[in-house]
Amino acid sequence: QNPDQCIPLHFTMRFPYTYGIAAYGAMNVSVFDVNIFDNSGTPTLGINRTTGQANVYPIYVQVRVVEFVNKIRVQKVAFNSGASKTLATATIPTAVDLSRSFMTAFPWSQGTDYGGNYGDDRNFQYKFNSTTQFEVRRYATPDPTFKGWAYIAEDTSAGGNFFTVKHYNKGATYSTSTTQTIDSVDTSKAMLIYSNGFGNTNSGVASLASAKIESATAIRINCQSATYPHYYSFQVVEWQNNTSVQHGDHTWATAGGSASLVTHTATISAVELSNSIVRFPKIAESLHTCDRTDSNSA
Repeated sequence: QNPDQCIPLHFTMRFPYTYGIAAYGAMNVSVFDVNIFDNSGTPTLGINRTTGQANVYPIYVQVRVVEFVNKIRVQKVAFNSGASKTLATATIPTAVDLSRSFMTAFPWSQGTDYGGNYGDDRNFQYKFNSTTQFEVRRYATPDPTFKGWAYIAEDTSAGGNFFTVKHYNKGATYSTSTTQTIDSVDTSKAMLIYSNGFGNTNSGVASLASAKIESATAIRINCQSATYPHYYSFQVVEWQNNTSVQHGDHTWATAGGSASLVTHTATISAVELSNSIVRFPKIAESLHTCDRTDSNSA
């Protein structure tokens, strides 16, 4: 693969310690940054995680990388919150057409803040501010600064032959179940990328949320707690040509205090694995499978 044309479209992890979220440090050691780079001619995937916690248990990670090979511009941009600790803005080297661009971002906290500030470290909202700038934000004030990499994919074909993108933001939301109205899309070709900030530092599982395309004109958002506000950003990517998207729901049973890994499966229609990507949200709500039947773009 050509690292300059790759983006990590989604990242998942398994943390085999049931009480880890309640044990403070576990939430921090599960904050990751994903870096795709050329290491002396070898495509390399680098992963950073916050360290220095008292409760460090093994974490199993999976990164789903997409390589775009034709008329898709990929830009990789570093960001760093610096002294503000809550906001990082970054300049996009080449201005993008927002109606044809989407981004993913992978922030990680640099500190070792054990015993508090553990939930919000995982909840970052990222969005475009303009054609030449994006931001990554968290809404509480933990001690560590954060930094990471963002990846921007833009359809630069003459007629927008591969995908179009619509962007939406939702301000402070307290409901455990709400919707976001969107312009009509073909749900068989639409994929959702979303991020959410959480308005309380000491949050734990209350910060977890999920979102899915519920209909052609609505996104459904669920979260674990309505006590503190969530802030959402959505990117609805509608693929063109020979791409299909499957949507589904799956519910995970409670592990019941066991420290072992719990495995579940979800049935999908058959896909070509080398041309397919799966995206999961933070809590068990929706499954997206995106499959191309040719190799023109990804």
